[in-house]
Amino acid sequence: MKILLAGPGTGKTTKVKTIIDGQYAGVKDILVLSFTNATVNDLIKSFSNYENVKCYTLHSYALLINHLIEQHILDNNYETPILYRFSDTYQIGFDDLCYFLQCITFDEMIRACLEFLKTNLAYGKEKIGSLGLLIVDEFQDFNATERELVYELSKYASDTIILGDDDQSIYGFKDADPLGIIDLYGDAAVEKIDHENNCYRCPDMVVDLARSLIAKNVNRIDKPWNKTNKNGHRICTDNFSGGNRCGNFGEDSKDKGGRSRGEHPNT
Repeated sequence: MKILLAGPGTGKTTKVKTIIDGQYAGVKDILVLSFTNATVNDLIKSFSNYENVKCYTLHSYALLINHLIEQHILDNNYETPILYRFSDTYQIGFDDLCYFLQCITFDEMIRACLEFLKTNLAYGKEKIGSLGLLIVDEFQDFNATERELVYELSKYASDTIILGDDDQSIYGFKDADPLGIIDLYGDAAVEKIDHENNCYRCPDMVVDLARSLIAKNVNRIDKPWNKTNKNGHRICTDNFSGGNRCGNFGEDSKDKGGRSRGEHPNT
């Protein structure tokens, strides 16, 4: 297993494409997994010229290999609470209700797939096959159960590359935390991939401000995040008190990966 830990805008996907072209040029089956649809859509575009690469969210892949693709996926904000209230009111098990209604929660997608793979080894081998390479992007977005599924899937791959950044862990509301990728990076058995760590996305001032802010975090891995002489421009926004606040932020500082704090993975 290999890991590439690097900051935003440093070209992790580009680096992996270079690695594939060099070290895995003859590999037939490459599976790329990530957390959100936005990230996966970007990955699909990035690997559009690679016929041997398939990209999925972890949740959609879990449904695919576990015969659950026809299940209705419950909306966590609306449908799941209603079903729990129904379960409590009429003393019917929540899992029994889901089975009767042919529906599933986001969390259960992962748990069901993990349990299925652990108890149906022959089927797992038949359904997944032998992967030449497994690539997992935005690893810091996954919680403990999701990471366990990633590790289980890695058993079907000749090699695994983990991409991510502990500083970009934003899904604490679903129990994702940076310790997963921090612990993996600290594992002596995991090979660390060298990277240039140059930020091509953000103006230099944004890099400076972000570095000074993130340095206040205690649980993180200190890593280079180099400026590239990128200039920004000054923008002003109205605040609630009626005045204006101005700052030197560049138009290129927007996260092109489309990651948002409240986003759930779609399938």
